[in-house]
Amino acid sequence: MLLCGALSAGLAACKVGSEDVQAWKGTVKGPTRLVAVIGSDRYAPELRSEAALAIVEMDRSDVDSLALLGRALEDLRARDAAATEVIVAGMIPRLEAVLSQGPGEADAGPDPLQVRTKDAAYMVIPYAPKDSKDELIRAVVGWYSADFEGRSLAGDYSAEQVTRALGADAAGMLVDALHEKMPPQAMIKISDIIGEDGDAETKKRAGERLVTIEGEMEKPAFVKWLAEEIRNSIEASGEQPDNQQINSLALYNRENYINQGALTAMRNLGDQEVVAKRLLAIADTKPGEKDAKAWVERLNVRRATALKALEGHVTREHLNRLLSIALDPSNPIEVRDYAFDRVGDIRSRDAIPRLWPLVELAGCTGASCTAADKLAKRLRWRAGELVLSLGGPSTIEPFAQRLPGVAGVHYEP
Repeated sequence: MLLCGALSAGLAACKVGSEDVQAWKGTVKGPTRLVAVIGSDRYAPELRSEAALAIVEMDRSDVDSLALLGRALEDLRARDAAATEVIVAGMIPRLEAVLSQGPGEADAGPDPLQVRTKDAAYMVIPYAPKDSKDELIRAVVGWYSADFEGRSLAGDYSAEQVTRALGADAAGMLVDALHEKMPPQAMIKISDIIGEDGDAETKKRAGERLVTIEGEMEKPAFVKWLAEEIRNSIEASGEQPDNQQINSLALYNRENYINQGALTAMRNLGDQEVVAKRLLAIADTKPGEKDAKAWVERLNVRRATALKALEGHVTREHLNRLLSIALDPSNPIEVRDYAFDRVGDIRSRDAIPRLWPLVELAGCTGASCTAADKLAKRLRWRAGELVLSLGGPSTIEPFAQRLPGVAGVHYEP
């Protein structure tokens, strides 16, 4: 059969079978012959599907297999759309089988065949029967979800490109990919995609999922998992692990997962009530009088991160709570600064009456400034900017009248 195929002017002169299709993946004229099988109604649909899959499976640098397959299917659809759907339907089981395989070695990167298969599965979605499109979407998005960090940029189409093109259905499938042990940057990227392309229900589910994930990160089991990961890494390097050091690193990494992962990811879904409520609760959490200094520092970083994540998602109903955080002298200035920023986001003149006392603070009045003087000066600046911004021109005269009337007051530039 192979000899006949090599000598004949056209495939019609020979009986072509599965062995020929598989052999052609490695021959010079093989790609052209595979395209011919796809386009000819002389062959059974099963063989035409196999020829299409053979193009995907070709591991060759001299042929752009996806471009070749795309042209073959487009040409066929122009002549026989029904046949194209049958061929693509026949490809789906094999595409799904390849995409369902787990990630390989972490350092090796995604398997090249899986990457080509993912790109092919995405590319053939428009040619698939209507009742099979969801199958392909699930297969493609599921492949990304299994190792989002390692796979999101693999191949000709990134996870972001695919999700944006496929819309809300694909974005919805990414919600299930979110979990507390995934790299923080992957969590942020998925939440960004969902925030951009998800429908209302998808965003709601994603918001609830992120709040649950943040709660899981608070639990001892999560810290224990981090400790085990750190211990394994240290032992793999040939060093002797120290339990105290491991515990400290685990707590440090837990804060990174929370601040640089869960809370930052919530910023993309801050318009969801459950997310805004959780971020405000964190921002409003004060340390106890007997809490260790290390915990107080970690908590205050979380509070500032939560307020930062609320950017663009606060409304008038949040005003009094944010003002209370901003005006509370027991809160660290970093937390108060972000609270002032969020008060400014709301753009409500109702904030002005509570800001006047800070405008009236004298701050530094001599050559030297104490820490308290510097703080008063900073607070006057923050409050003064907000009063003028929120009040507009009509506020200038009362603002000038309320500035401290003592000599030698230092103002921010």
